[in-house]
Amino acid sequence: ADKWAKAAKAAGMKYITITSKHHDGFCLWPTKYSDYNIMNSPFKRDVIGELAKACKKNGIKFCIYFTILDWHDNDYPLHNLGDSVPDPKANMPAFVKKIKNQLTELITNYHPYMLWFDGNWEKPWTLEYGQEVYSLIKKLDPTIIVNNRLGKGTHKVMTPQTVGDYATPEQEVGSINMNDPWESCITICNQWAWKPNDKMKTLKESIQTLAATAGGNGNLLYNVGPMMDGRMEERQIKLLA
Repeated sequence: ADKWAKAAKAAGMKYITITSKHHDGFCLWPTKYSDYNIMNSPFKRDVIGELAKACKKNGIKFCIYFTILDWHDNDYPLHNLGDSVPDPKANMPAFVKKIKNQLTELITNYHPYMLWFDGNWEKPWTLEYGQEVYSLIKKLDPTIIVNNRLGKGTHKVMTPQTVGDYATPEQEVGSINMNDPWESCITICNQWAWKPNDKMKTLKESIQTLAATAGGNGNLLYNVGPMMDGRMEERQIKLLA
């Protein structure tokens, strides 16, 4: 965790956003609301907690990514990408309650600066659920910043259907916008997750991406996927620096 934070700091980054739970449902913190978590793996260490401490120590704002959809959870109606037939045994109210409980854990235990949501596009998730969750977050900590993927509709700009505080164009530099805050999330290689020999962006591409984003009044969230042993790949660390 300290090496991640130091690499980010050396690159001039102001905040780190870590994936606490992706669409497969595996949680990187010891949640009480799912057995499918890091403490039941051979690793048995709280990755979210360790990174929160490392960010504080290195003077970087700590942010958490959390997906809405969860294909592993039986209470969520869809269990794979592209599923169109909902599981009749699923229980969305119970699932939403679980999300609220897990977010309460993350907010009260790790005090993130920002929450970065994803996975809101599938049919079981509604605008009303998003508004409900947003309201809980702001009740727990009014200062937390929330991205615009809790509701429905496009991520690129703020619309009446989006729920959150800023827009999130993905894998492209957003358009200039002096009214709404925005952040482009873009991968340093081709994929979000690490892959051997994945084609990495050049220094020129990286600098132009950063300059174009800043020039449009936005932030850049540059994605680096750690390798399977937890290390960031050396060539990526060098490019960031």
